[in-house]
Amino acid sequence: MRVTCPECGAEYDVPDTALHAARRLRCSACGASWDWTPPATPKPEPARTEPPLREEPAAATPEPESPPEPPPGPAQQPVREPPRIEVIPERRIMPPEPPPSPRQKGMVMLAWAASLALLIAALVAIYVWRAPIMRAWPPAIRLFAALGLA
Repeated sequence: MRVTCPECGAEYDVPDTALHAARRLRCSACGASWDWTPPATPKPEPARTEPPLREEPAAATPEPESPPEPPPGPAQQPVREPPRIEVIPERRIMPPEPPPSPRQKGMVMLAWAASLALLIAALVAIYVWRAPIMRAWPPAIRLFAALGLA
């Protein structure tokens, strides 16, 4: 299938299997993007039901004409490969997040400090009340023994 960039006129040969539905395309020559829709396919004509006409013999068959010669033009330039076309998948690009404000940075630091204080308080409580913990839960004796606190 032949696809032409609407901006720069670059032409691309794209396999029919690559473009079977409407897509967003980008020209590799100029970078322009455009929405491409497949051309409408003509409906096939229904089969004729009437009998074919009888052919009359031709008097003489004319000789086929030779194809016209191309007009003389500038010296032939080397054929260059057309630029590649890139099929862009449908996706939405989110705008970048703005950098955090100083207030947001302070809130994050406060949350980290509170988490660390809570962890330290839990460890101190376990150390201070280790004897009642070992009486209430005997498997904890092995844990405290492994830490050298039994």
